Amino acid sequence: MDAKDLVRTDLPRSSVFLDDIAELQSKEMRPGVPAPPPDFVVYLTAFLINYDAVWYRWWQLQKKVVPMYFKPKYRYDYQARKQYVRDRFRASSVALSNELQGIPPEAICRALFVRYTRGGGRFPSASRQLLLLFTQLPREMQPMQLMEQLAREPPRRVAHQDYVLTTENVYLKDGFYIPQLLPDGSTVVYDVDEDKWATAVTRRIFKLAPTATSFSGRDLNAIPLVPGMETDFTPISAGILALCGCLACLVTHVVVQPLDMIKTRQQTVSRGEPFLKVATDMVTSDQFGSVLLAAASEAVGYACYGLVIYPSFELGKLWLAGQIGPVAADEYRVFLVLLASTFASSLGCVVTTPWEACKIRITANPYYADSLPGILQRIVTEEGPSGLWAGYFPLLSRNFLFTTSKFFVFDYFTDMVINMMPDMPPTVAFALTSTTLSLLKGALAGCFAAVVSQPADSILTRINESDEQIGPISAIQAILKEQGPSGLYNGVFLRALWASAVISGQFVVYDSIKAAFYGGIMKGAF
Repeated sequence: MDAKDLVRTDLPRSSVFLDDIAELQSKEMRPGVPAPPPDFVVYLTAFLINYDAVWYRWWQLQKKVVPMYFKPKYRYDYQARKQYVRDRFRASSVALSNELQGIPPEAICRALFVRYTRGGGRFPSASRQLLLLFTQLPREMQPMQLMEQLAREPPRRVAHQDYVLTTENVYLKDGFYIPQLLPDGSTVVYDVDEDKWATAVTRRIFKLAPTATSFSGRDLNAIPLVPGMETDFTPISAGILALCGCLACLVTHVVVQPLDMIKTRQQTVSRGEPFLKVATDMVTSDQFGSVLLAAASEAVGYACYGLVIYPSFELGKLWLAGQIGPVAADEYRVFLVLLASTFASSLGCVVTTPWEACKIRITANPYYADSLPGILQRIVTEEGPSGLWAGYFPLLSRNFLFTTSKFFVFDYFTDMVINMMPDMPPTVAFALTSTTLSLLKGALAGCFAAVVSQPADSILTRINESDEQIGPISAIQAILKEQGPSGLYNGVFLRALWASAVISGQFVVYDSIKAAFYGGIMKGAF
């Protein structure tokens, strides 16, 4: 079961409860038996998202497959986002209703009872919610014996006119968060007139999210939203993405610059020397001014990189999706992401390469120049303008491998854990989407990306430290001649630490700044 299996259907393709239903279809299917009432199906859908880890993860992943051409409106238009979430929930409920067609309700309830109340205490509140779910059935469908087992005490017997039935039992929040069910303390009564169990309500005893909206059985017949091919990114939106990317890259790279600078020193002046010795020599030597110049060049370079790559990547995906149409965009989403990342990396490397050359030159030769303009001027004087971009293709190959590797690990880490433990409690699955886990995934992605792209980084360093213009082939030959194959991975440990910190920080900082900016725009602050 991979992420595609979890996402690209109206129901999870692999789920223990759906396996139970498939078994019932083969053993207890009865033609002519109607599907359970809509309110029951709606509450059951929300129940499964709350208490089944696979359903929970599948629901969370729906935001990953919002059509790319519709993402701007989904992100910045609350009404469109709300309608889209409701449509996905409606489609899931309808699909589940179709699966339950022909199966006796008592068999469905028994399967739910066995699956979610006899799991070793994994779902402590599932029993109460199952009882509330079963009250959504009409009298002739209610499993009285199971309900008596679920109830902690016999229900209060009341006349039909003495209580009010709940009509709004499920609330959907803004975005693909867990649907809100009735609170566990909801009152369950026994209607002596109707001879059935019911959930009564006199007032709301739980706090709703500010943007939560109710969803009931009558909403299953709503007309679904058809997302249009709208790429409504304005220049302001593109500018905000550029600013967010610039700040994210600048902040994270400044914080972890010492690691990258020591790594570069290990690859140039102090080849093969231990990390602590290289760091000590850099701080205690009389060449500390060159260290500051290298830091400044890297800060400028990566600020420019973030300024270009983030809007290029997001706008590039939208443009490509608009060219091939919605169906093809959804089907070939992976290829669009690869093409967009290649395009963004190509542009980003154009603005980064000169500053990378400055950093490596001043690190390899502390007396190369006394300022950033001086470094640029000397390179142009001695090698011509092309000398600033001599390392473009090695940098591009490094960044392309780095970018694709980090996103591969970051996107598939959670899915791997879900596949390994499909029956994990939803509370654990929820933790996989938290900021803490995002940092962990970023760290693992950084380590993997650093190892994959380290040879290209070593080649780039050798090209830029050389006083003469040499190509990638000559650089590889020189490294192998002097240090052997291990030379291609000289400094990989420090680069892995650096990459882990950078990737983790960039994801958190970029998303946080972007959310703050767009939150301000939606509230009229900008």
